[in-house]
Amino acid sequence: MSTDVNAWQCLPDEKLGIQGSQIDLMLVRKDQIINLCEMKYTEASFSVTSGFIMEMNTKIQSFKAKSKTNYAIHSTLVTTYPVVQNEYSADLQAIITAEDLFAK
Repeated sequence: MSTDVNAWQCLPDEKLGIQGSQIDLMLVRKDQIINLCEMKYTEASFSVTSGFIMEMNTKIQSFKAKSKTNYAIHSTLVTTYPVVQNEYSADLQAIITAEDLFAK
């Protein structure tokens, strides 16, 4: 599938109610899905918190408001090790680990 790869950032915009945001990696797919990827390097399993989910949702809302996209947005975490499964980890549409990236 054809995919465009980008990063994205915006400055705060009080008129639109947007906080400044930065997205580490965006995968814009031709099937009208955008994976907004947050990159987290850790030396152990990453634990998703309510604060992390709130931050991701803020970034998604800022991106939607600024870009005016109609594409579906998938929150995606790219991290070194598997994620600790808890009540917040299910809020992510995709989790990619180093093992996924470097599997043979």
